[in-house]
Amino acid sequence: MEPGCVYILVNSSMPGLAKVGRTTRSPEERAAELSAATGVATPFIVAFHQAFADCEQGERAVHAELDRRG
Repeated sequence: MEPGCVYILVNSSMPGLAKVGRTTRSPEERAAELSAATGVATPFIVAFHQAFADCEQGERAVHAELDRRG
């Protein structure tokens, strides 16, 4: 169990898509890292983030709910 954040990132170069993930750092740091490493045309923006006592479990729960909703 590790505390951290579950985040949702969006990118104007990828309309209609969102990235759901987790980090033990700040979501803004993670967005900057993905923006630099992937070479996308525009940066990722943090659309939402929520702190969890167990960020791995939080991410699993979010993905399970998204799968449930289709």
